[in-house]
Amino acid sequence: MMPKKPRQDTDPHFSESLSLAERHAAAGRFADAEDVYKRLLQIDSANVAALTGRAKVVYDLNDPPKATGLARRAVRAQPDDPELRLFLGNLYLNRKRFAEAEKSFRAGLELDPDNPLLMRRLAVALHSLENFDECELLLRAALEKRPEDVQAWLQLGAVLGEMGGRDDEAGKVLEHVLELEPNTVGATFNLSLLKQRKGEIEEAERLCKKVCEVNPDDENPIFTLAQILLRQDKVEEAEACFRKALDLDPGSAATQVYIGFCRLLQGDFEQGWKQYEWRLRMSAFKDVNYHRPRWSGTRLNGEVVLLLCEQGMGDNIQFIRYAKMVKARGARTVALTSKALCSLAETVPGVDAAIPVAPAPRHFDYYIPVLSLPGLFETDLDTIPNDVPYMHTDPEKIAVWKERMGEGKGLKVGLTWRGNPNLVTNRYRSMNLDDFRPILEVPGVRFFSLQKVLPDRERDFPPNLMDIGTRLGDYGDTAAVMENLDLIISVDTSVAHLAGALGRPVWVLLSTGPDFRWLLKREDSPWYPTARLFRQERLLQWDPVIAKVVEDLTSFAGGVK
Repeated sequence: MMPKKPRQDTDPHFSESLSLAERHAAAGRFADAEDVYKRLLQIDSANVAALTGRAKVVYDLNDPPKATGLARRAVRAQPDDPELRLFLGNLYLNRKRFAEAEKSFRAGLELDPDNPLLMRRLAVALHSLENFDECELLLRAALEKRPEDVQAWLQLGAVLGEMGGRDDEAGKVLEHVLELEPNTVGATFNLSLLKQRKGEIEEAERLCKKVCEVNPDDENPIFTLAQILLRQDKVEEAEACFRKALDLDPGSAATQVYIGFCRLLQGDFEQGWKQYEWRLRMSAFKDVNYHRPRWSGTRLNGEVVLLLCEQGMGDNIQFIRYAKMVKARGARTVALTSKALCSLAETVPGVDAAIPVAPAPRHFDYYIPVLSLPGLFETDLDTIPNDVPYMHTDPEKIAVWKERMGEGKGLKVGLTWRGNPNLVTNRYRSMNLDDFRPILEVPGVRFFSLQKVLPDRERDFPPNLMDIGTRLGDYGDTAAVMENLDLIISVDTSVAHLAGALGRPVWVLLSTGPDFRWLLKREDSPWYPTARLFRQERLLQWDPVIAKVVEDLTSFAGGVK
């Protein structure tokens, strides 16, 4: 029978080697440290100190998978040690393997239920897994143990800010962090983001500038400051900030795109369209590969060009107009768009077919994203192809919806007050039905809701607002309703674009920092000749906009016989 191996951690030579490895690691000599740890593990493969020490230096040598494997071996060697579970969980967190991190931290908490650090790290994993409720409970439990833990307070503020409807609580938590440590950059930055979201834009700007002063070489707060400035129509200042952020991170496609937005908003289409091409390098477009060459604008002889409709429905509607110009270069065109838009897209001059699913590469010769077409055709303010209508509606559908809408006296006006809730900018461009109430009080008008999706709180319509939107099918139905209306009043959403494409009178209500297509300080749109623009002067302050709409609608309705 073989004798048991002696405990190596009590061997003086083994202990001296461990100390040597630790000194190498502390001095940044990671390769030397790993060599020592490797020799020690050849002597005792289950030595926890050597396993964890080697895991740390291997991680520093940029091999996280090997580090994680070594940490797992340490846990197997000493499964009842909560600190080892914490160590392994942190390695998983750093590799964004959040479910495995959660498992490791939970195992650590079973061993040490009152450990606030394990609570906080488990909360980090759960935050990434969007388990916000348990995340909050853990952080509050950790703060009961350590009420002075700034990082836990900071994390709680971030969690509350993502839970919806708890911005005020999140703000108080972040302000508490700044009471504990006034110069906490993370709290200042997150509070700036929160103020921006709440529309307290001047305060958001002040806080973000403070972060930029502390961290002048960090492109993230500079980029955020640029966005805040842009949201206030301070376009020149915003562009200067974006360019500073670009100097710090020259490969940032998002920053290049935002510089393009600034150029386009100011009417510099030549540079703007070039900058906007950077969007195709962003992660949202990483799968755009149709195994066919991208069309460069060359003359064709009947080859098929796939027109790739991209991004939002409004973008699809606005830029499908370029099909006519592609067709004029000798192409046959197929528009790849959403199923809801196909029937209308097929009515656009130059579109030979519209399909909702990408065809096999053998069915087309080239492809081109539709938002690249303005740049390809060198569009400027004077050459925008704005002949409307360029979408057309089925006469039978128009008749069907006319009957459904019923007869009645007065001006017929369609309303849309909210856009896609999934868009980050939606809270700035959208309103609530209550915000539209003054419009609904204008006499001599029959109102029709074009909202397809409504929150429960807005389903109780006043008597003079007919619910059409929830009965609509595809955009062909929406178009047919519009053909029966005298006017459409809409926030910046696809409804406004559709009305413009149909050549219907449309009033578009715009927030400050609008989308690039609406330009600046104009009441008209060179893209949509039948559109009129009503602009905010201050972010989220819709009352003056609504008051102007009410005044002009009252005059319009009074002139209708």
